[in-house]
Amino acid sequence: MNNNSKEVINEMGQSVTIDIIGQFRIDEVDRQYVIYTLNDDGVSEELIILIAQVEMENGKMKLLSIPDKERNMVVAFFNNIKDNICEG
Repeated sequence: MNNNSKEVINEMGQSVTIDIIGQFRIDEVDRQYVIYTLNDDGVSEELIILIAQVEMENGKMKLLSIPDKERNMVVAFFNNIKDNICEG
């Protein structure tokens, strides 16, 4: 497990290990989000990056789906972060 790996609970109540790339908050909807990978083997050239809403439950991070009505806002926020990183 690397320093960015964290054991979390998925929506089905299962414990899974994710590799956290970053976290952000959108104040307009008062929600926290995590940017992460799942099952990264560390050698593949292609990597799937996921975003989930997160809540703390019994001291553990729980991943939740992003509500449909907020999805465009979250993707736009992520794209803004990505664009700023790529420009810098």
